[in-house]
Amino acid sequence: MYSNRFCFVSRKCQSRYAMIRFVIGYGEFILPDIEEKLPGRGMWIFADREMISCAIEKKLFAWAAKKPVKVDSNLLNMVESSLKRLCLKTLSLAKRLGLTITSYPKIRDIIEAGAPGLLLEAMDGTECARRPLRAIVASHSLVSCLTKADITETFGRKHVLYTFVQSTPSVNCLANKLLRDTMRLEGVRLKKSK
Repeated sequence: MYSNRFCFVSRKCQSRYAMIRFVIGYGEFILPDIEEKLPGRGMWIFADREMISCAIEKKLFAWAAKKPVKVDSNLLNMVESSLKRLCLKTLSLAKRLGLTITSYPKIRDIIEAGAPGLLLEAMDGTECARRPLRAIVASHSLVSCLTKADITETFGRKHVLYTFVQSTPSVNCLANKLLRDTMRLEGVRLKKSK
């Protein structure tokens, strides 16, 4: 399967793993196909809030579909909430598999030991709380797209500001999937003010 797709807004080929697929659904409405499972010809956009807004405002979905289509005024929020749900579902699976760590000392120790994985930090956490772990984690292994409430909901405890998702050879695809989906969410998420 080809890994690159044509973004009809930027008109450039991009990795499909950094993009969002849209399809025409019932009633000729444009639907986000976050998991890439819906039938129909896909229309791809780079996972970026401004690009999706541009496609909506300039009516580019009709151009890409080569026919009139309907775009819900809430499409951006639909994309964001669908990606958030997918990220939390994958994070919950990682938790059930025993691949998550939420204790600061344990996370620090495992990162310093060089263990592969992904650090998810709350995007609305204070800079003071985020700085110590940021100093030791590789930038490609750090994602800030979930809120404290999102992470806390997954773990069922108060005040979970970050979690480390371990990557092991047997479940490396899970960590990669979470990285891909959180990066896409980071691109489309409306940044909350602290």
